Parts: sequence; C-alpha cells; structure tokens
Amino acid sequence: MSERSKTDVITRRQLEKVGFNGDNPDWDIYEEETDDQAIQKLLKSKRGTDKQGKPEFIGVHKKSFTVLIVEDKLDTKKHKSPNCDNPTDYAVDGALHYASKLKDKYNVIAVGCSGDNEADYKVSSYVWMKDGINPELVSDKFLSPQDYLSVINKDKEKINQIRSTLRGFSRKYHNDLRDYAKLLEEQKPIFVGGVLTALTNPMFRQAYPACKGDPVQLANAMFNSVEEVLKDWIDDENKRQHILHSISFIKVHPTFTNPKHDILLNLIEDLDKNVYPLTAEDCCHLDMLTEFYREFIKYSGGDGKGLGMVMTPSHICELFAEMANLHEKSKILDICMGTAGFFVAGLSKMKPQFGNDNEALIKFQKNNLVGVEQQANMFTLSCINMLLRKCNPDNFYLGDCFNLKDQLKSHNCNVGFLNPPYSQKGENLKELDFVDNMLDCLVEGSLGFSIIPMSCALEKNKVKERLMKKHTLVAVMSMPDDLFYPVGVVPCIMVFKAHVPHNPNIETWFGYWKDDGHIKLKKEGRSDYYADHPDSTRQCWAEIKTKWVDMFLNQKEIPGISVKHKVMANDEWCVEAYVDTDYSTLKQDDFIEELKKYSVFKIVGNKCN
Repeated sequence: MSERSKTDVITRRQLEKVGFNGDNPDWDIYEEETDDQAIQKLLKSKRGTDKQGKPEFIGVHKKSFTVLIVEDKLDTKKHKSPNCDNPTDYAVDGALHYASKLKDKYNVIAVGCSGDNEADYKVSSYVWMKDGINPELVSDKFLSPQDYLSVINKDKEKINQIRSTLRGFSRKYHNDLRDYAKLLEEQKPIFVGGVLTALTNPMFRQAYPACKGDPVQLANAMFNSVEEVLKDWIDDENKRQHILHSISFIKVHPTFTNPKHDILLNLIEDLDKNVYPLTAEDCCHLDMLTEFYREFIKYSGGDGKGLGMVMTPSHICELFAEMANLHEKSKILDICMGTAGFFVAGLSKMKPQFGNDNEALIKFQKNNLVGVEQQANMFTLSCINMLLRKCNPDNFYLGDCFNLKDQLKSHNCNVGFLNPPYSQKGENLKELDFVDNMLDCLVEGSLGFSIIPMSCALEKNKVKERLMKKHTLVAVMSMPDDLFYPVGVVPCIMVFKAHVPHNPNIETWFGYWKDDGHIKLKKEGRSDYYADHPDSTRQCWAEIKTKWVDMFLNQKEIPGISVKHKVMANDEWCVEAYVDTDYSTLKQDDFIEELKKYSVFKIVGNKCN
C-alpha cells in the first residue's frame, strides 16, 4: 500500500464512521469522480487547465442541492497554506478551491485532511453556502451528515426562538422596571447590562438567592460582582470607574434597598432565568444583547430617543461586515459606536475564520476593535456588550471623536464603520463632518462605510468638496425609506477610500437598495418576515444581502438597479439621478393594476372633497 493511499484509507474510515457510507440512503459517496455530470462539469483542475479536477471523495445529497468535497494530503505540513491560496499542494486550499467552483449552484461541505496515521491526522471542515461570499470553518473534525446539514440550515429555528424569547420577555420586563423599580429611562438599559455582567461572576450567580430579605446586601453584592468582573477584563482604572459609576445608582436606589420587599432579587432572578442563558448561546450571527435592547427601546418612548439609543439595525451592521470583506488583519474603527453593534457584527463575521485558534481570536478582539462614544451611558453599554461576548474593550474611548483624532490614528485602522449622530446643530458637527473625521483616522487606501441621511448626498456644501479633495467616493447606495422606523429619516450608505483624492475621471458605483426584504408589522416594527414565511414573489434578507454584497464587491451594473457614473462635489450622489429605468420586466397587467389604483384614488378623493 502506497503512503498516499494510507491517507485515503484513514479518510475513508473517518467518513464511514460519522455516517457517510453505503448504508446512508440520503447520500451517494464517490471517489474522485461522480456520476452527476453537472458537478463534474463545474469541477476544474486546481492549476486552471482543461484537465478534470478530482477530489479524493465526493458526496452528493439526494434531497437537496448539497455536495461534500474531501481533499487529503499525506503530510500534515501540507494541511493549509498561510494564505489558503495554494490548492495544488495543500489539502484545505484544494477543498476550498473545488468548493468555490460549486458554490454558485450548491451548498458545499468542504473538508481538508492530512496525515498518514490516526494519531497525527488533521481535519478542517468548512461550509460554503450557495451564492455565499466566503466559506465558514465549522469544525476541526468530520461531522455527521445531519450535523453538516444543521450548520447549512444556520440553526434558523434556534435563532428565531431566541428572538421570540427576548421580545416577549423584554415587554414584560419593561413594565416591571417602570411599575415596580421606578427607574428613569436612561437607567433601565444600564440596570440590565449591570445585572448581566454581575451574573458572569459564578460566585455571585450561585450566592445571590441567599440575599432574600436583605436587599441592601444584595445591591452591594451585585455592585461588587461587577467590580470583580471589570478587574478581570479591563486594565484601565478610569474606564472601570466610569462603568462602576454608571451602575452605582443600584446601591442607593430607594426601591432596591427597601427592606419591605425583594424587588431587586426578583428582577435579577428574571434576567438570570430568561436572558443570561442566551448570552452563552453560540449563535454568531445574532447579537442577542442588542436584540434585547432593541426590543426594550420600543417600550421606552417608541424610537429610543429617551435612552439616546437610535441604533443601527442589526442586519445593516451585518451588511457592513460582509461588504468590508473582513479578514484576520482587518482593524475596525467606529467613532460613534453606540452599543457596539458594528463590532458585534464584525466579530460574528470573523469568528468562523479563526476556527479553534482561540488565542488568535482573543488577540483580534483585544487589538483590532477601536471605538469612540461620547455619551457616558452608551459607552458603558458598549463595554458591557463586549464583555458579555468575552471581548476586552481596551481600545474603547469615552470622549469626543474629533478631539481624539491623534489617538485614533495611532491604531492604524484599515476599516471604518459609522452611523453618526443625525441633525446636530453645532458648527462642524454635520453627518459628513463625522465621515471626514473617520476617514482621516484610517490608513491610506482603507475603505470607510457610513450610513447617513440621503440629504447629505443631495445637497451642495463645502464638506463634500473637502471630502473629495482628500478621499475617493467609491459607492453610494440608496436604502429603504423606513429603515430606521419609527424615526423618519431616509438613509443612504456611502463608501469612501481614505487618503486617495477623488479622480474626476473615475466612475463611482451607485446602487438602488430600497427593498431589504423587511416589512412593518404591528407591535414588531420592521421584520424579516419572508425568512419565516417563504413567498415566491419576495426574497428574504439573507438572499437580498448575498445579492447586494456581490453587486458591490464586483461593481455590477444592472438596469434599473445600479450604475457607474462620474460625479464631483456639486453633483447629486444618488442612483436615482443616473440609473435608467428598466422597462424589460413590465407587463400589461402592471399597467392595468396601476390604472386601478389611480381610479380608486380618484373616487376616494372625490368623496372626501
């Protein structure tokens, strides 16, 4: 038996052990070639020649568009190259190369293996979703067929259940904080964050029930628990003291320290039972704490202004992370970080890339997230949100992002995310001033992504001129009119390349991104409704996001949707000004439907008059 066939034998044994064998009625397993001509046609040589590419093993799922690709190598040193760009010589590189050829039509399970004996045998399992931009590392071993399919399904049912749990609980909890605790609006989210932080201390979580009947002791124990957690995670004494000061009201609040009742104990028990366990769930695509805050805001004045929390929608944070094509050397800057939603989305994007290399993930979390927040309570919330995800907020600054420019520059960030304050009246505090400041803090050639009012793209002002003298306008996307519902602002996304002056001969890409698949539901706000209720005529957010990211990264021009155009500071920076209307999909029924609507409008209008 040749040494190479030894590796094949081990791989075959591993596959059979987890359930990829002849007894599995749902899978066909092949060696090197499959009977499926569509798959064979897509598999090409790793060298790019006309020679047929042949992975060691191919699996075809009979009931879905899912394919298993396995590539193995004899030497464990040939498991994966540093940049994963040598498919001829490395196992993981080869598996992902084949997956890249198949992922336009199939969900692909791509596995790279190496080693000639069981003791040293290495495995890296990836999933590359159909039409996905990047593969996701899911395990350092072979998973069962069902486990791979569960990953492909993205644990959708689990995530939806978490969202539902948070929404239902937050409604009840808001009422409890209002009716029993008598907290101010700005104190409510701080209280929630403080309790969840205290609960991460195992000693407090075990001991707090014993404080029944002694609310003063409980309040002090909770505060001390938070202090201990902060000492473990934050070296900066000033930062720790600020967070502690924000939650110190708990120790002296008359409701919490009243010996006649156990309101504080009851509130802690509620969070411990209903929310804290969710922070441990490994749903990397869901920012559970921000989801909780977002629901909480709906019952604190409607739009979050009472809390100072008009947050970026979580799916837009996710979109930014995808558009930025983040990798292990990405260093993210957010100069108006709010509750750190962009950082949570960035970490969710990055986590699969690190796989089981926990040391590299911790290093990324510690060094590659740089943020600023001027509002004291929001700064506390952002730090807590990171701590609950076991992320050190060492590079978070409390203060004015304009005054902190020198410190921010020293971090050499190469990606910028921004949702600035809207409609500020002060001099040099307009939305584009924040965009300019963010770009100034990035290294040359970096991309800065911002979501700002569409009015910034339409009006003529000196800030647009200043921006173009220093930075290149790469792209502008018109977003849904009600994206920030119930706040009435029509937004757009702008993308600039930092420190590269805008060349008037280079075209900017404009996109019409008005339909994100979300609809407004009573008591729910904007919801990704079609993710749970498939409709042949409507796409859900996941499908739309994939399409948008592909359009942006490849600067595609699509009639009626996107266009490239040369613009300068005095021009309108929006797709509506330049895109041609696409009449190719219009039918006579569309014309008749519009006539019906117009007729109804005229009849109703006349009756009203």
